[in-house]
Amino acid sequence: MSKLINIYQEKFTVIPQEVFIDPRLDFRSRGVLATIVSLPSGWDFSIEGLSRIVAESERGEGRDAVKTSVQFLEKLGYLSRVRTQDEKGHFSGYDYQVNIPPLTD
Repeated sequence: MSKLINIYQEKFTVIPQEVFIDPRLDFRSRGVLATIVSLPSGWDFSIEGLSRIVAESERGEGRDAVKTSVQFLEKLGYLSRVRTQDEKGHFSGYDYQVNIPPLTD
């Protein structure tokens, strides 16, 4: 199961200003990133779980829209997947790490 690695979440959510002024981000991606940043570290990360959170409102986004935003945030470097291993050293999945500022290649 994928976990979220979030060093920003405490009892409130702090989102650096650059997230709101980055011209590469559309409103949907900003909203998904803000939602992810608000989640506690260790949250079981999944597209389905994020979709349930954002779909609670009447105008919530669907699973495909959330998946597209997560992929876009990865492409821009705001999210990165960290490979995880089980106790035998075998690949067991990915954890997702929030990067603000975004990582660049």
